[in-house]
Amino acid sequence: MYKRIHYIMWYQGLFGGSKKAKKALEHYGGFEKLYEVVTKDGDTEGLLRDFTRERLSAFSLFDAYDAIETAKDLGGDAITFESPLYPQRLLEIGDYPYVLFYQGDKEVLRDGAKVAMVGSRKAPDEALALSWSAAYNLAKTGAVIVSGAALGVDTAAHKGAIAAGGATVGVLGCGLGNEYMNRLGDFYKEVCRNGVYITEMLPGEAPSRFTFPERNRIISGMSDAVLVTYAGEKSGSLITAGTAKKQKRRVYAVSEKLFPSEGCKKLLAEGAYIFNNAGDIAYPLREAFGRNFNEGYCNRSVDGDSVPKEAYTLRKTEKAREEEISVKAEPNVNNTEQKKKAPPVKEEKTLKEVPDFASEDAKKIYSVLLEDKRDVNKLVDITGLPVRAVLTAVTELEIFGLIRNLPGAVVEAI
Repeated sequence: MYKRIHYIMWYQGLFGGSKKAKKALEHYGGFEKLYEVVTKDGDTEGLLRDFTRERLSAFSLFDAYDAIETAKDLGGDAITFESPLYPQRLLEIGDYPYVLFYQGDKEVLRDGAKVAMVGSRKAPDEALALSWSAAYNLAKTGAVIVSGAALGVDTAAHKGAIAAGGATVGVLGCGLGNEYMNRLGDFYKEVCRNGVYITEMLPGEAPSRFTFPERNRIISGMSDAVLVTYAGEKSGSLITAGTAKKQKRRVYAVSEKLFPSEGCKKLLAEGAYIFNNAGDIAYPLREAFGRNFNEGYCNRSVDGDSVPKEAYTLRKTEKAREEEISVKAEPNVNNTEQKKKAPPVKEEKTLKEVPDFASEDAKKIYSVLLEDKRDVNKLVDITGLPVRAVLTAVTELEIFGLIRNLPGAVVEAI
């Protein structure tokens, strides 16, 4: 009944990006072997001693089987990192998902130039039109456009790629089939027909304020370049750009001559490549484009002025309006209640109050938060931990009631 993919899914569902579990995986010789160790209490080396019995039984092999069957019922499926369809560039990052769920044309994930386009959900119309135009030209040049399937710049990028007759990849911050995606309406199916959705999250799994920053490492990791078309000074898009830099991906920001934004200005000041047309990205990556390279669109102007509004926006459903009000799942949401001044960190709070069985990553993150509140990107910089490890540790501390969430993916010790 159970195949190798089920054991790999079991590992991902149970351990996520745990470094200690990864050491155990390597030591015991693979997913099937580690499963035997866990289920038969055979951890003779004590490599899993930091995981409680409850934690080790939280996700079973049947749960893994059920997740994959549910994906199939939704018209999708799952692939592992061993599949030739798995995005090969994604394997270059240290915390790549072992299993990806997909819905749509999986062939789009094969080799070929992939350009990630990211930006604000609430970008002005001029920036959305420009994003559509940039995606259109890049797709005509031969690139697959990767984005986060969110409203705003993401939607404009996906729609521009489709209008060009190209392909697109939507990386989700929720599981396949989750109602959160209903806000896209019929456009969800349009992406499935002209590309593919992927996610590491279980089918039906709801988003949280941390799953969006976490999925960003996949957006940048599977891409050859990342283009930020519009971003505020504290936009979550800057987290994606920062992650891309660490992954040694080329980061581009739209020229101020095309359309100004504080986020792009900041990126350019920090050394990002300037984007004026598709050739700025396509020429340096020509080898990745291969036979699909179309030089004719490299030097065409990125002109959003001639793009009609219906080309880059969605007709807002009631669900979309609800999401705009309660997008607390997203990291950069303005929420009046969240903006109330949080009480100061209690001076008597010490690291000793973190449970002994907490992970080392959680203890490390908490010790940093005792000094001052930090956003997720800063925690990554200070600790040197992968984004996913930081997000997992933050969630762990949240469960323990040791931190609170603030706007802008900022967390604070309490």
